[in-house]
Amino acid sequence: MRRHYGAAALTVIALAATAACGGGGGGGVKAASGSGGGDDGAASPAQVIQAAAKQSGELTSLSYVMKGSAAGGQAFEAKAEMSMDPVAMRMTMGAPAGGAGAGTGGGAGAAGMEFRLIGQQFFMKTPAPAKNGKSWLKVDTGKMPGVADGVQQNPVSTLAGLADAKDLKEAGTEKVDGVDTTHYTGTVTLEQLRAALKENGNRGAGLKAQQNAIDQYAKTGVESVDMEVWIDAKDRLKQLRTRAEGSTGPTDMKITVTGYDKPVRVEAPPASEVGDLAEAFRR
Repeated sequence: MRRHYGAAALTVIALAATAACGGGGGGGVKAASGSGGGDDGAASPAQVIQAAAKQSGELTSLSYVMKGSAAGGQAFEAKAEMSMDPVAMRMTMGAPAGGAGAGTGGGAGAAGMEFRLIGQQFFMKTPAPAKNGKSWLKVDTGKMPGVADGVQQNPVSTLAGLADAKDLKEAGTEKVDGVDTTHYTGTVTLEQLRAALKENGNRGAGLKAQQNAIDQYAKTGVESVDMEVWIDAKDRLKQLRTRAEGSTGPTDMKITVTGYDKPVRVEAPPASEVGDLAEAFRR
């Protein structure tokens, strides 16, 4: 059950990462409603999204909190920090502290898990020790593809797909975590997400993980993703919400970015506490 909980939540994380892809810099545009540029010279929603997507490609590191629910109604919340080069990630995830609904704590729930990624080395800590008594399980992602799909990609890396949404619009201004933002909404098809990945996506393992996330949702009948994004005055994504529904039920996740380009240090757990993840999955 715990293994299923973690896999389901990470699949949602992977989809949101896919639904959130970008290339290089941009700066300080002010949004105007409508699909084209405004008569006053203000940028259109699509131009704002494209600028934010470019900003994501320049990030060297990122920290964020997440909360939401996977298919089947499994609520989760998480807190993470990641470095793009060198590749490193630390994420804590669990059920909301308040119970079934999505809470605000960021991973301090009853079913707490922790994930660490250092290059290709993926470590997972579960609430209870494995059968071999080890607190941590480890796998080389090069030898077990897909196991770390939910944590080895930039969660703001597919924002460019939203720029192609036919119903993209500005939905007002809001403060998010004390930051002034402009709110945009739109619906993106999986084909639009695939096209955005092809043009702007992560490379290597991150790209493969995003492609796998889209494939998994297609298998459950998901055809499109409802997206909401909140962009700050520096053209940076501050918050992202994704919702989709397929044969396994609805998914809903919100990511709030808490830091950009700050030092990230992720250390491997003590070797004496680490077992083999691939062996655990075979049991």
